[in-house]
Amino acid sequence: MTGYRKLPLAAAITLSLVAAGAQAATTQPDSARIKARVAQAQPLTQPTVLGPQGPQALHGARQLTRYVITFDEPALASYRGNNPQYASIPRLPARSGKGDGKLDLQSSAAKEYVDHLQRQQSAFLSGMEQAVGHSLPVVARMQYALNAMVVELSAADAAKVAKMPGISSIRRDRKFPLATDIGPGFIGASNIWFGQQAGQDTIFINGFDGDHHGYRGEGMVIGDLDTGYNSLSPSFSASTESGYTFTNPLGSGNYIGQCDVPMISVGGCNDKVIGVYDLVNKSAPYTVEDYIGHGSHTASTAGGNGRWASIDGYTAHISGVAPHANMVIFRVCDASGCWGSDSALAVQHAIKDTLVTTLNLSISARAFPCTQPAHQTFLNPTTQGIFVAAAECQTTPTAPYAMSRNTTHE
Repeated sequence: MTGYRKLPLAAAITLSLVAAGAQAATTQPDSARIKARVAQAQPLTQPTVLGPQGPQALHGARQLTRYVITFDEPALASYRGNNPQYASIPRLPARSGKGDGKLDLQSSAAKEYVDHLQRQQSAFLSGMEQAVGHSLPVVARMQYALNAMVVELSAADAAKVAKMPGISSIRRDRKFPLATDIGPGFIGASNIWFGQQAGQDTIFINGFDGDHHGYRGEGMVIGDLDTGYNSLSPSFSASTESGYTFTNPLGSGNYIGQCDVPMISVGGCNDKVIGVYDLVNKSAPYTVEDYIGHGSHTASTAGGNGRWASIDGYTAHISGVAPHANMVIFRVCDASGCWGSDSALAVQHAIKDTLVTTLNLSISARAFPCTQPAHQTFLNPTTQGIFVAAAECQTTPTAPYAMSRNTTHE
């Protein structure tokens, strides 16, 4: 499927998430069944705190808080060969035949530059520990979307680190709140599905998922950053009620991320959901099951299967905007909110894995605008042909979404 058809559907995903409604209710997990099965393998505690000390903890008289330290040298996605010791990253041919293709992340130049950033970060860490006089707990390191480290520091430590050369910024990590169906019909997604003008109510017709000449997300891989998903919902099954069977771009049975972690989800990965990441928990137990419902709503609105669903005695056909897309689930939020650095880490995985074509997140940041590292991270996926649909302070029905414009013509 040619790339020009993917961009309007990706934009449609953005607009559809403004509406909340029936699909969210019909994708809620069967909590009792899920919790009973998960409890057999590993205990779960909500909300999850980071590591043994949590995101904010006392070390003697020092109160530690997560800080995102961004370095001067550009991340891989934005590197343009400005360091004479390291070559520019070559690009793959664009599938459309127009413009630039994606960066070749498997090239020797890319690997050498990432290795360089990793060595530099280790050197910076040694310098920081020398400056503050003690060892520092490192939460995460990033080289693909951001050249940054997430480190637990006291306020006094942060002030000392900020004076070091080579550091672009040091900011306290922030926890952002979650933001808020015939929505696909409202935004005209059915016109793309059927390849012709279609009314808002066409999502309710029989044979919706049959043999039509339109486009429903085939070849797209949507990465959803949220509270996880309901792995037992038909919205995320490997085949639909109408008989459509998904094709795994990695080959059936091959996945990315943490799909091999026992009981990370009850239903497991399949040819629809080809990857999962739990970035909330930095150590076992891991889970991407959605006990809140927000992630199940946003993921199914973006790419949920077309299916019949009932709520309060009313039965209707529901669908995500791109129902034939594959999906990767990034759990970056729990009941207390979403750490910005976890979202940044999800973008790193999306770029590094080279599969995701669209990133979606419905996380509000009204009080902390685009100067935050988590938001700056979303500027770089476009260099890899990844369309970004991000909530822009979406806490009211009229709040907008921010949409990226791809620069690679994929």
